[in-house]
Amino acid sequence: MDPNATWTELLQALIDDDWPAAYDAAEALAEWLRRGGFPPQIVTRFPPEDPLHRRFALAVCARILQGSGESGAAP
Repeated sequence: MDPNATWTELLQALIDDDWPAAYDAAEALAEWLRRGGFPPQIVTRFPPEDPLHRRFALAVCARILQGSGESGAAP
C-alpha cells in the first residue's frame, strides 16, 4: 500500500463528489493505519514521523466512514 497515493485518491474522490471511491480509499487507508502502517505525509511542514499525519488521516477516514454508517475507523 502506498498511503500517499491512497490519500491523494481519497482527496480526489472528495473533490469529484465520488463518495463510493472516497469510502473505498478511506476504508483501505484506515485499515492500513490500524495495522501499524506508516501514514501519508499530509502536511509537508512537519516531518513524516510526526503523529499529526496519522491523527489527521484517521480523523478524515473516520468522518467519511461514519457518513456511510461504518463505525470504528479510528482506533
